[in-house]
Amino acid sequence: MSKEGTVFICGAHKSGTTLLRSLLDGHPDLLAVPFETHFFRASGFWVDNDYKFHWPTSRDEKTHRDTLRTMLDKRNAGSRQFSDTAFQSVLDLDSFENLWSSRDSDSLTDRWKAFVAFLRKEMGSGSGLIIEKSVENAEMASMIAAEIPDSKFIHISRNPYANLVALREFRRKNYTYPLLPRAIRTLYNNFYFAYRNQLSLGDRLLHIQFEELLLEPELTMQKVASFIGIPFDDKLLRPTSMDKDWKGNSTSEKDFKGIDKAPLENYKEKLSAVEIEFVNRALGPVLSEFGYQKQASGNYWIPGKGEGIRRYLYNRMYLPFMKRYDKPI
Repeated sequence: MSKEGTVFICGAHKSGTTLLRSLLDGHPDLLAVPFETHFFRASGFWVDNDYKFHWPTSRDEKTHRDTLRTMLDKRNAGSRQFSDTAFQSVLDLDSFENLWSSRDSDSLTDRWKAFVAFLRKEMGSGSGLIIEKSVENAEMASMIAAEIPDSKFIHISRNPYANLVALREFRRKNYTYPLLPRAIRTLYNNFYFAYRNQLSLGDRLLHIQFEELLLEPELTMQKVASFIGIPFDDKLLRPTSMDKDWKGNSTSEKDFKGIDKAPLENYKEKLSAVEIEFVNRALGPVLSEFGYQKQASGNYWIPGKGEGIRRYLYNRMYLPFMKRYDKPI
């Protein structure tokens, strides 16, 4: 992999993707983009992820440019609490327009090169591997691999029970208590493509688990460094954003320095019986396939924290009609 290539981070919302990106941020041979670019979704491709769903649209370069410009304008306006965005500066949209129009061709490859040139200019880095993470990268990985030959992928997955709690807290604090079928669907989508991409991408993909990153950070980041093709550096153990300490985007609302092991256990006291039921029904085989222990179901009629009456009724009424993946065909 050349020094001008790209490493795409894949994973579900609240699965540890931002932590991984922040650990890679400080390495001198890398340029970690401090926000999700959604570059390939913006190019008009169909995205199935429930929280980033996008019907296929025009793939002409003008529509792609306008969509990216709208996204960059939103970055300049700030971000929601607990979100991915860690960028605090203002992006020069005129510079984006100029670099976009200077492409050698209209191919998606050259569009990405122009966008990378813009990112390098804005981040003040003329070289180094690009680290980019967007939540739809997992399901688009095969397409990205074909369009961007000099690319690799790191997929990070998290215990579905813990991931659902973190996702629920993010939705609850930014919006309202989630519709659990949608939340579980986005986790299903993530694990499905983690499985598929391991088969299709081969040695271009590295799969790691959030839990191993927290329990054995040095060993895990050594594995990541070897996969990317960079020398291991102690900076890979310190989460930063644009070389400044990153305080995290945890829904616990606690700042941290370094790698915090608390998420390994603290989700258990927040996990509700109905969430266990959804995970067990929808992701039962995922637990065994990815090495997670199945939890026993409980009284799922008890409301979850912050679950209003309408959400409560929807989430319970959905269960009897939910396709069960925990039963044999």
